[in-house]
Amino acid sequence: MGLISSTKLSELPEKISSTSNDDYDRIFTFTLPYSGDAEVIILNDEGAPCVDAVELWDGKFIQRAAVLAADGKDCPFTNLLEETGHKQFRPKKFFIFTVIDLREYEKNDGTKIPYTKKALLVKAHMMDKFFRKKLMKVQDKQDTLRGASFEVSRGPKMSPSPPACGDQWDFDELVDLSEYEDVEVLTEDEILGLFETDPDKLVELADKWRDLVNEEEAVPAKYSN
Repeated sequence: MGLISSTKLSELPEKISSTSNDDYDRIFTFTLPYSGDAEVIILNDEGAPCVDAVELWDGKFIQRAAVLAADGKDCPFTNLLEETGHKQFRPKKFFIFTVIDLREYEKNDGTKIPYTKKALLVKAHMMDKFFRKKLMKVQDKQDTLRGASFEVSRGPKMSPSPPACGDQWDFDELVDLSEYEDVEVLTEDEILGLFETDPDKLVELADKWRDLVNEEEAVPAKYSN
C-alpha cells in the first residue's frame, strides 16, 4: 500500500490501495452537531493521505465505499455509476487527517476521557474552499501541521447543510505534544477501516443500491461533510 504525504497541500498524494477492514479496531470520525464547537489538534506532520470513495446516504446512515478502480481493479460502484448516472455514485476524494479531539466525555462506568484520537475526513471541495489556505498558513510558520490547534465550529441546521467537520476553522496556537505522546498518527489500516473495501461486500452493497435506484427509492446525495 502506498501512503504518500504531501509537504504542500496543493499536491494531491497518491491514493491508498484497498484491503479488508476486518482485522483492526474502529476509528471514529470527527464530527460536530449543528451549532456545535470543539478544539482539535492536528497530528499530521506534512500533508494528508487521500482516498477516492462513494458516499452513500439513505436519509439515516452514511456508508463510504472505496472506489477500487483507483487501485486498478474492477469497481462495482464505478460500474453502477455508468449504468445509472445517479449522482450519489460519483466518487469523492477524501483527505484524512489525524486529530486529537479535546472534548471530554464520560464512559458508562463513569470514567472521564479527556481527549480522543479521531479521523478528520475533509472532502476535496472543502479543501479547495477554505481548509487548504488555513493549513498552509500554519505550515508557513513552522513547516509542519503537527501540533497546530484549531477552534472548530459548525453552523446551525439550514440549507445547504454546513459540513459535519465544521465550517469555521480558526487557528489557535502551536501545542506541545509531550502530553499526548500516547496518540499516534492513523495507520493505513486504520484509515481503510473508515471505508468499505472488501470486494465481495462492495458487490453486495452495489447490488442493494442498484435495486433502490430501480425502485426509485434512492435518496439524492444531499449530505455534505
